[in-house]
Amino acid sequence: MVFSRRQMLSFGIALFLSVVFMWLLLREIPNREIWSALAHMSPVLAIAAFGIYGLIYLSRAVRFNSLLPKPLPLSKMFTIVCLHTLITTTIPARMGEFSYPYLLRKQKVEYAESLSTLIASRLFDLVAVGIWFAVMLPFLRPIPQLTMNMLYTLLSMATAGFLVLGMLIFWKLQLKVMVDAIRTWMGLQNTRWLTKLQRLVGMVLDTVKRYARRKVLIRLMLHSLVQWFLMFFFSFLVLRALGMQVTLPQSFVGSSLAMVVFLVPVQGMLGFGTTEAVWVLMFTALGFAKEQLIPLSFASHIFSVICIAIMGTWGLLHMRTLANSAPTGRAKPHSD
Repeated sequence: MVFSRRQMLSFGIALFLSVVFMWLLLREIPNREIWSALAHMSPVLAIAAFGIYGLIYLSRAVRFNSLLPKPLPLSKMFTIVCLHTLITTTIPARMGEFSYPYLLRKQKVEYAESLSTLIASRLFDLVAVGIWFAVMLPFLRPIPQLTMNMLYTLLSMATAGFLVLGMLIFWKLQLKVMVDAIRTWMGLQNTRWLTKLQRLVGMVLDTVKRYARRKVLIRLMLHSLVQWFLMFFFSFLVLRALGMQVTLPQSFVGSSLAMVVFLVPVQGMLGFGTTEAVWVLMFTALGFAKEQLIPLSFASHIFSVICIAIMGTWGLLHMRTLANSAPTGRAKPHSD
């Protein structure tokens, strides 16, 4: 396999970020504390956490099917979710996201349709995380007022982002005219990559708007809220299994930014280093000791990667379900 210059650069940046942040964090503690935390992990809570993790994949499969006008059989979508998560976690800079439209293309789903629904799903992710963040935030008191102000600032920024998204959806035509005029004025009307990017953004906005017209927006939002509740509850169980005395609201708020960071295209290899840095920062702001947090952040991340590897292996073993009975006619579309 020959990697492009862009892919090599992405791998280099991911490796650099991992090395730098892991060095900064690991120099603060003896490395044996990480393995000690894993060795003393509660087996009952660990098994329960893995069970919740399986439900997360099932929830993702149901939601991805809800995003498609013509859903796939649930077993096939579940396998795609296992493979997509494994690839996305393994390949840096979120380049693995393109495995989802590739796998759906094998099921006769058009690339443009699957890519636009994937991007739309990430928008629903941000909305769901923001909602859970807002719900849990009032239950954190007492914490330092400076920390509370910082958390509310983050929530305000997320709210502003959602308002901008709404403006893009409802004023799409007016904005398109303005963007076209700016491109013409700057002499960029024939720039292919800008045309493709503008077309993709329009497709994503049309997809989200189509959900509203089909009256499935509430259902999709509920799917996203359930999925992210399971994600946060999984994180809570893992932390409790590792012996951290954390409450459910603390776990939700402390883990939220680390999970959002994992969605952006700047992260370390397998997310190591960058995820721990944000995680430690958030929980330190909630009043936990840094010396306790560093080994727990690495231990919980290692456990999550093990879960991803197990589910990914399951997906690899069941890849034949994607090849067998390739759909000539897809399932009936959702009824409104």
